[in-house]
Amino acid sequence: MDSKLKADIIVRFATDNIGIDEYEDFFAYNDLGLPIAFALHHELCTITEKGVEVINETYLDLCSYVDIDDDYEYKSVDDFMSDIGDLDIDEE
Repeated sequence: MDSKLKADIIVRFATDNIGIDEYEDFFAYNDLGLPIAFALHHELCTITEKGVEVINETYLDLCSYVDIDDDYEYKSVDDFMSDIGDLDIDEE
């Protein structure tokens, strides 16, 4: 998958799940990857090789948190989100 789609997935996940305690560690750890993903998603930057590395690391971390195979080639954000749609997320 290309970096833009990974960034789009990260942004969608983040906007849908911000404030959920279960993902607090994900948001804290990816304090660099999330802003880069948002900037790329909104076409506010041109990504460098280092930026691609950060996006890839953030995507791998996201896949780990939601127990998704990071090698699967998603075609869209909605495909990724539908795979995690059945997760049991408790909001407090």
